[in-house]
Amino acid sequence: MNYTANQCHGTVCTDIWPRNCTKKPVVERDGKWYCKIHDPEYVEARRAKQSAEADARWKARCHHFALHDAKLKAMVGLTMEEAQALTPALARAAPKLHEATKIALDLVKVVLYDHPDDDIAQTQKQIIEQALAKAEGKEAK
Repeated sequence: MNYTANQCHGTVCTDIWPRNCTKKPVVERDGKWYCKIHDPEYVEARRAKQSAEADARWKARCHHFALHDAKLKAMVGLTMEEAQALTPALARAAPKLHEATKIALDLVKVVLYDHPDDDIAQTQKQIIEQALAKAEGKEAK
């Protein structure tokens, strides 16, 4: 690209082609003049800051999911009464989830009646029965 004597050496991307920056240069780096926006040190600092912010958001998100996973793992093996004691919202939802799980078990049993060798349905039946047994405080069959 051709630069004039009093022109920033930065490049601006337009809709079609990149072009020279037309801002007034204010700082010299390695024999080239740059405006405040295209100053290589400023660009590097801005990228480092954005990267640090993105890393912080990612770590917070991972931490959130780790806490969520820990809560789920802690709930495994709880009885219905213990699960209801966790939060009022869970207490309100637990009976409906329990009923929905019973309905799901019935649906899987219907599938197994028509297709007794369906391994996936057999596995689903076992998982649902174990979950119901834990929720009801009974041992699985």
